[in-house]
Amino acid sequence: MASAATVGLRTKQQSMTQIAPLIAFPSLEWGTFLERNNRFSATILWRQKKLAVHVPSSGRMSELFCVGAPVAWRPFSDGRTRKTAGQLLLTKTEHDVLVCVDSLMPNRLVWKLWQNHLMQELEGIARLRREVPFGQSRLDFAALDEGMLIEVKSVTLVRDQLALFPDSPTTRGTKHVLELAEASRAGWESLIVFVIQRQDAASFSPHAEQDPLFAVAVRKAVQAGVTLIALESVMDETGIYGVRPIPVEHREPN
Repeated sequence: MASAATVGLRTKQQSMTQIAPLIAFPSLEWGTFLERNNRFSATILWRQKKLAVHVPSSGRMSELFCVGAPVAWRPFSDGRTRKTAGQLLLTKTEHDVLVCVDSLMPNRLVWKLWQNHLMQELEGIARLRREVPFGQSRLDFAALDEGMLIEVKSVTLVRDQLALFPDSPTTRGTKHVLELAEASRAGWESLIVFVIQRQDAASFSPHAEQDPLFAVAVRKAVQAGVTLIALESVMDETGIYGVRPIPVEHREPN
């Protein structure tokens, strides 16, 4: 099981050891990464067989999906005819750091934090809605009675203990940030939660070198009153046991 996790944000720091994970991973098989076929498919080697598996993320993750990298995947067992044998969930870096590659996992985690009263910013919210249309976008969460909007981003890139987002230019991500900035100016409480899906980051920064437009949009959003939160997942091969808040920086490109 994962070690004790620091859960909670800002002034609320609560150490806890979960007996059961907040999110339990399914039974997984380990194989070897061979190649990325397209955005949502990859080929792996498992028990001397080549298999096509679903990649639950459109992110490049080129620093993770290297030939020979260990990957954990969930076999599909519902009897349906599919183009892929299962779905990737985890990989390990060359330094043996476990990374979750499911881009929807952060949304599930924020939902669990809210349900279990483990996130100060969401305390007192009676009803949290998912996938809420707002302006020209569809945001991840909204608490309409409290006037709060929340966008969640999955972070898998870490360099020298600095977590970075995005790992490739994201027009959609920039659009969401600018929408939240406008909402904040109009009186909404707006949050962007960056969930780092690995445990080797000391801080987080928008990746200005990779996507300067996104970094500029984040700066404008902060000036408009949008709150940035960075949470590092505390996990092992059985599930996610909590989160650890880390500082948010604004690193300039080298």
